[in-house]
Amino acid sequence: MTLSRAWPLLCLIGVGACGSKPACRQIESKGKSAVSWASTAEMIAQRWDAGDVPTFYARHTLAKGEQQIRSATMKLEQAQDGNAAPALAARARYQQLAATLSRLDAAIAKGDRSEIAGLAAGLPVIGKQLGALRDQCRAQDQARSGKRAS
Repeated sequence: MTLSRAWPLLCLIGVGACGSKPACRQIESKGKSAVSWASTAEMIAQRWDAGDVPTFYARHTLAKGEQQIRSATMKLEQAQDGNAAPALAARARYQQLAATLSRLDAAIAKGDRSEIAGLAAGLPVIGKQLGALRDQCRAQDQARSGKRAS
């Protein structure tokens, strides 16, 4: 078989192999971004409340964050892993973050400063939980690598 004929088959094999990483790998790769979005949303809420950030920019940024977190949630749902506990915990935190970003966007649209303050106050907790899950997965991967090397 020539390379030109084999190319479509190789592409399909490559896509299939990369299509679903184990859950902990997904959490590690997307976890940093999720933690960053939690911090960004908190800062946006605070700066909007202080009048330093225009409403359009705040809403646009929150919508982009929600979109990326929902995308990460879908990728996590597609992950194939024998250990589902970290994936379930991360998926719940990602969904919580996406919902918080959506509610924060709606509160900014309404100008509801008390709701914005309440939602922003919960973002550091979500960020810490996401960071802890990421660190847990990193430790599990390092432990597995150490066992294979032994």
